[in-house]
Amino acid sequence: MAISNSAKRQSRILEILSIRRFDTIANLADEFGVSRYTIMRDIRILIEYSPIYTVRGPAGGVYFEKDCFHTKSEYAANKYLSDKQEKTIRDIIEGLPPNISELHSILIDFARPK
Repeated sequence: MAISNSAKRQSRILEILSIRRFDTIANLADEFGVSRYTIMRDIRILIEYSPIYTVRGPAGGVYFEKDCFHTKSEYAANKYLSDKQEKTIRDIIEGLPPNISELHSILIDFARPK
């Protein structure tokens, strides 16, 4: 069975929120090129099984739970590099010229916060 566009979009929304920690419905709709109603429908589905919540009003939007990565949730466990992966990348970087920034960006995005 093929993964639907909505399932792919919902997975990407979770990834985005896990990094940004907050976004608005309007911004997500614009980013994905879909209507606000489509994003709201996705969010209603995601709220059922993921660590996100919504807030209405001037500071409203979609938030990723603050302490999510302090739990042993399956999503959180797969979000970051393992210690071994991080060490391997750091070892590789040491032997490269300093102008190679892509590996540095991987560490910034995916190494566990210390």
